[in-house]
Amino acid sequence: MSRPCTRQMKANKTKCGDSAPLITLLFCLLYFTSYMTRKSFGAVKLGLPETLLTDAQIGYIGSALFFTYGAGQIVSGLLGDRIDPRKLILCGLATTLACNAAFPFVTSVPLLILLWAINGFAQALFWPPIVKLMTIYLSGDRYTKAVMAVSIAAQAALLAVYAAAALFVSLSAWQGMFALSCSLAILTGICLVWGFRTLERRHPGKVSAALNAKWERTEEKAPATKSETRLWPTVLASGLLVVVIITALVGFLRDGIEEWMSTYLYDTFSLAADLSTLMNLFMPLFGMVCVRFVAVLHLRFLRDEAKEIVLLMGVCAAALLSLAIFHTLHPIFSLMMIVLAIGCIQATNTSLTCYVPARFAKSGKVSTVSGLVNAFTYVGSTIATSLIPVLFGAAGWGVTILSWGAVALCALALALLVAKRWRGFIQE
Repeated sequence: MSRPCTRQMKANKTKCGDSAPLITLLFCLLYFTSYMTRKSFGAVKLGLPETLLTDAQIGYIGSALFFTYGAGQIVSGLLGDRIDPRKLILCGLATTLACNAAFPFVTSVPLLILLWAINGFAQALFWPPIVKLMTIYLSGDRYTKAVMAVSIAAQAALLAVYAAAALFVSLSAWQGMFALSCSLAILTGICLVWGFRTLERRHPGKVSAALNAKWERTEEKAPATKSETRLWPTVLASGLLVVVIITALVGFLRDGIEEWMSTYLYDTFSLAADLSTLMNLFMPLFGMVCVRFVAVLHLRFLRDEAKEIVLLMGVCAAALLSLAIFHTLHPIFSLMMIVLAIGCIQATNTSLTCYVPARFAKSGKVSTVSGLVNAFTYVGSTIATSLIPVLFGAAGWGVTILSWGAVALCALALALLVAKRWRGFIQE
């Protein structure tokens, strides 16, 4: 009797193992497409005719996306723990496809703001369901490696966005960016439908069973205790409220710098619009290295998100403060400091949005925590995209960059403040 059981266990393990590459590939493709359809407008803003939109109007459109994206994260997180995450993902993909297809044909600024706000909410239907599905299908190091791959795919998407944007801006054909994004969204939708059906055949009913909290964990057979099923006592005990404030600061830095780096180079060093856009390529390239670095750091050494944030934000603050002092020195120096800072920011964001939610798997609220953390990321993003153009317009780039360094120092201080409580939480 024992030998057939052993063979069955090995078969199940192999079946699950075989699904890990498919799961990773599907979500890498999805998140790559998410970035392409979310960043399409921001990447080509320097190529827009001057009579079409002002810097302030561009900021309002970007802020509309970040606001609804952030608010939508909470809704998406709550829904992802209650209804099929696959349906949320496909619904979001169809909506963002429609928004990108319509954008080049809309000329009214209020309608553009509304359209991009809808796109922001559609984009919010991706990440919490992705995290939920990965924690259902994967565990342990498999989950961490899959998260690292998805994060690198996001950086690859940024690389593709800025490369394509530089090409379209140089050709004075900014509308091509939206055509490219729509084509990719259609391809991704086809792959997801096929992939979800394949996973359902391999693991029949696993997603629905997980949502109903009826499936047995392979590593822990004991039933969940009352404390495991209640989220907010765990949130308070872990220091997650401080962590989400750090997340907002990181979101401010990430999207503030990414969105306005090309404008800073264009204004300060009088670089051509297509060259300024092309220089954005260096950010995702170094971002890939930093995401890989933090994954190795997490897997082999620290396994403590607070310590990772302290290390990364320390380097980021040093780079930004150096740039603030010498921001007119040379474009190569400025680019090096920005790339170093944004790489650390991307790695920090990976630690916050990917590894932190997985700590709450026992409560069954991974999607909810993921949505909460991501929502605060885009609280910071919304503030950054609307505040930064006003700030550099009134006080100049030196003061603006100095404010970035101050935000990084605040994130570092909060990480030091919460480190002891977070360490106690994860050791439990």
